[in-house]
Amino acid sequence: MIYFLFFFVFLILAYSFDFRKSSKNRDLYYKLECFALILLWGLRYRVGGDSLTYEEEFMDYPTLFEIIRGGIHDLPFQPLWYFFNGIIKSIIPSFVFFQVVHAIIVNVVVFSSIKQYSKAPFTAALFYFVFISYNMNTEILREALSVCLFLIAFKSLNDNKLVKYYFLATIAFLFHQSAVFLFVLPLFKPFLRQSWTLKHYVILGGVVVLVGSLAANALEYVIGMNMLSNDFSNDKAMRYYANAVASQGSDTGLGGSQFGIRYLLRVFLALYVIYVAKKTKLNTPENNLVTHAYLFLTIMGFLVGLIAGRWNNYFLVLYYCIIADLLYDCFTHSDKVIVKIRPVLILSLYMVLHVFALTSDSSNGNMKHHNEVYRRYYPYHSILNPQKEQDRENLRYYELYQ
Repeated sequence: MIYFLFFFVFLILAYSFDFRKSSKNRDLYYKLECFALILLWGLRYRVGGDSLTYEEEFMDYPTLFEIIRGGIHDLPFQPLWYFFNGIIKSIIPSFVFFQVVHAIIVNVVVFSSIKQYSKAPFTAALFYFVFISYNMNTEILREALSVCLFLIAFKSLNDNKLVKYYFLATIAFLFHQSAVFLFVLPLFKPFLRQSWTLKHYVILGGVVVLVGSLAANALEYVIGMNMLSNDFSNDKAMRYYANAVASQGSDTGLGGSQFGIRYLLRVFLALYVIYVAKKTKLNTPENNLVTHAYLFLTIMGFLVGLIAGRWNNYFLVLYYCIIADLLYDCFTHSDKVIVKIRPVLILSLYMVLHVFALTSDSSNGNMKHHNEVYRRYYPYHSILNPQKEQDRENLRYYELYQ
């Protein structure tokens, strides 16, 4: 039960270094946490969902020398993804080597960002491991690189160093199309960084309805008229998200009760995080930008579904840094029970959402048994003990082809 071992070790370190404020070998243990996750995800064997597809496609990708000679033509993904894979294949043509390099980049950037933006880095690292790391390291491999570039660019965005920010945003877009929204994010920054009143929430509601409706209608039009570009039409993930918008309101679409309840709870929790942040004086302009963007995109999820969820991935690490700080401040700066209950309630409800997501049907109703999302990641196998889980292989087949 390697995941439980990691959880308890991270929990003990969070308690010792963040709440007990132990300082002995603090930096060393933080680096060891990062190194441990690099090993966990970098040395995995057939763990994850999308990761299995990337593994199968890896040997068909061109090497760097083939790209230089022939360029990139009629390939479904963004060009820097192929350059990244091409460089790796030119050094060691092994997907395991790819996994290790990818895990190093993702986890080093995430842990550096956590240390930069959270006053309780071990607690934030625990939240990253529980809520985010499996997705960034085994599912959204392309987008994870774009998310890392955004984390690097976040300081430039807040400091109004827009040349550097747009440079990094452009690189992020060349890894994954979802980063396109980063180009318009600075336009909303003054509004998002403010401490909101009722007036701001009214404006937010209007913007959500307008933008969400336009985006949903545009996507439905594109799907109906078959006007998707080659890049998008060949991208299984983008087709899935686009069709999810088209199927809103059905039992299996994003308008169905299963997803509706989850989105409503996420909206409530985002509002509650903003409220508690105000109470604990954590509503800095930088934190406001993150929490308000997260709220905006969560509400947008009702209208454009999982595409807005894709955009939310860019803020999740910073969002959980804020929740870690809320927990830290409430437990170290107050003796009132009600104050301590607030962040515990937030965490408890997010854990309920997390468990619900991991135990939901991942086969779109095509498998009657052994179809839960968690089977993508559990049981864990490494390259030191390579085993294929048939349930996982079957689940991936139904996700892709049924």
